[in-house]
Amino acid sequence: MIGIPLLITIAITAVLYLLAKRNTSYATEVSNMNKKEYPLREVRIIGLLIIDRFGLEKFKNRSRAIYEKMFSMYGLEVQEKFRWHVAYKLTLAIIAINAVYFLMLASGEFNVIFLIAGPVVAVGAYILTDSIEEENFKKRSKAIRYDFPEFLTKLVLLVNAGLTLERAWWTILKDIKGEPTILIKELTKTYNDMSSNIPKSKCLNDLSKRCKIPEVSKFTSIVLQNISRGSDSMVFMLQQLSDECWEERKQMAKQKGEEASTKLLFPMMLMLAAVFLVVLVPAMMQLFAL
Repeated sequence: MIGIPLLITIAITAVLYLLAKRNTSYATEVSNMNKKEYPLREVRIIGLLIIDRFGLEKFKNRSRAIYEKMFSMYGLEVQEKFRWHVAYKLTLAIIAINAVYFLMLASGEFNVIFLIAGPVVAVGAYILTDSIEEENFKKRSKAIRYDFPEFLTKLVLLVNAGLTLERAWWTILKDIKGEPTILIKELTKTYNDMSSNIPKSKCLNDLSKRCKIPEVSKFTSIVLQNISRGSDSMVFMLQQLSDECWEERKQMAKQKGEEASTKLLFPMMLMLAAVFLVVLVPAMMQLFAL
């Protein structure tokens, strides 16, 4: 009686795994995954099988918010990345329900709480897995927001010096040394698109969608307004935006400093405890010796 739920879930998991194993395309797909970037890649074929049975569009419609964030991070690769992400979510949910029922078996008694907890934990694992991509998106957004003021300041200076927007854009990009940042990669893609005779409005709107931060959206709106209506105040508006971005960057720097202080608190407490031990232990030993 105790082991029946576990036997059922293990049997279902085994059947799904064997069915997935029969599809050689899953093995090829999984073998191309990086082990560090994609944990549990060997058993993700279970998730891939479920996705193909129900259709990726159904999962996409139910996870529209996370899909849009992944689109801003991965661009044209989003379909593949989202598919692997959903496969990971499904696989973790199956592992979670098996783990709960294994704990019930290990406890030695049939417990209704464990029986209910299985599906609940599985659903929780499925939902909470999105937090991985959420965290990646937050880090990416912070990196873009941190680098954007510097680009904007250079752009304003060069446009003020008489260069066209495109020429100033290219001048900034060609002077980049070392590994390009996330923002520089996005700006390079946008410049290449504009150079390929794709309408500037589309290129700038795509940049805004990919970056998904207010500062870049404001920047693209100002430039698009200048293109469509013509405005002598573009440089002035960009300068104002640059000042706002630098203020935001200062706030981010302060926040990083506060976070660093918080992280240092625990090591300092450990050091304080060590000092107390060094001082008190010899004193206590002498006291007990008396």
